[in-house]
Amino acid sequence: MDRRNFLKLGAFSALAGAGFGSLMARAAGTDYKAAVCVFLAGGCDSNNLLIPNDDSGYASYLSARQRIAIPRPQLLPVLPISGGAYGFHPAMTGLQGLFNQGKLALLANVGTLIRPTTKAQANLGSWPLPDNLLSHIDQQNQWSMLNPALPSVLTGWGGRMADVLQSKNTGARFPTVVSAAGSNLFCDGAISASTAVDPTGANGFTGVTNSAADNIRLTALTQILKDNADLQLETAYAGTLSSTIAQADIVGSAFNVSLSTPFPQTDIGQQLYRIAQLIASRNTFGLSRQVFYVEMGGFDTHAGQLETQQNLLSDLSQALTAFYAATTELGLAQNVVTFTHSEFSRTFKPAGDNSAGTDHAWGGHSMILGGAVKGKDIYGTFPQLTLAGPDDISDEGRWIPTTSVDQYAATIASWMGVADIDLPAVLPNLANFPQKVLRFL
Repeated sequence: MDRRNFLKLGAFSALAGAGFGSLMARAAGTDYKAAVCVFLAGGCDSNNLLIPNDDSGYASYLSARQRIAIPRPQLLPVLPISGGAYGFHPAMTGLQGLFNQGKLALLANVGTLIRPTTKAQANLGSWPLPDNLLSHIDQQNQWSMLNPALPSVLTGWGGRMADVLQSKNTGARFPTVVSAAGSNLFCDGAISASTAVDPTGANGFTGVTNSAADNIRLTALTQILKDNADLQLETAYAGTLSSTIAQADIVGSAFNVSLSTPFPQTDIGQQLYRIAQLIASRNTFGLSRQVFYVEMGGFDTHAGQLETQQNLLSDLSQALTAFYAATTELGLAQNVVTFTHSEFSRTFKPAGDNSAGTDHAWGGHSMILGGAVKGKDIYGTFPQLTLAGPDDISDEGRWIPTTSVDQYAATIASWMGVADIDLPAVLPNLANFPQKVLRFL
């Protein structure tokens, strides 16, 4: 734990100790909203996630993709409301069904941008572009931070969104932002606390069981933590440890919530299962707004892409389909929006080493799922799939994004209740884009 997060947790504990930790009189029900970020780490190849399914479009796709092209009869056909014919990857059966039901939408060619960028501008050399475009860690951080104007302020837009929404969670007994994939930048706000949970189950306080001796030790420790401390750091430590013990009990209670919806026994399936249990416990937490983060790795497909992506997208589709079903079971399908991120897509042209893989690229497609989604459609601008064409910053199919992650995030934040006047605090770069909020919610 770094110093900033340590002090933030200490501040959260101090608020709880001052009496703000009691459950709110109003239940977090009708006004409840949750945003769930699903990060696909490694760079998900969206060129095989969503494929043109008209004759000329598929012919162009087949010509460029060559040995990693998906045969047309295997595509899962979808017909967006706005027109065109496309096919989902054959592993995405569940997501195809949700798309056709109007519960899933796609945002085409979205990526990190400083400002709207054409191919001519990108090749100027002087035009502002995101740092280290093809670097995993830099682009992961860029997606998470969305704060290029203040690179020294290491907060994520999920955490900053929670900062702005604090007034909706007055009296909360649990942090607004929760990760099921360990500590990460997306969750870090300037003042709001975040926490991480273990998808394999709740972890209690080590060394404390139901035995009489252990209860004596816990009672003694609790008393020590309540004693007045002379040093600020000591006070922060005591508050953090007290909060951690209390949170472990709360999480343990939440993880005992029973859901009838079956979840796959995969890592991403279990992460989303724990998030569903935490959402079910929203009233106990006293929360009207929650932000969640889950992560699925393995998308860095430099070799063997067809087999690897088949397995990954199958797991993802099953997990997301189960999660949507769980929100429906809870009566909260309209209150929960799930959206995917990935640091970048991959080259349209396969890698030149006969490895049946792809290299790092730029803009790609994201998925948005939920009852509030204006689904069965593709938003944004689908790239022109021409190598060295107007949308390709190279000659290998690295699409220049036509929609920024800032606009994507602003749409989520606005739906969550962030006022227009507060959007710059969450997304400082948003002012560079004429259209601030998109139409998919």
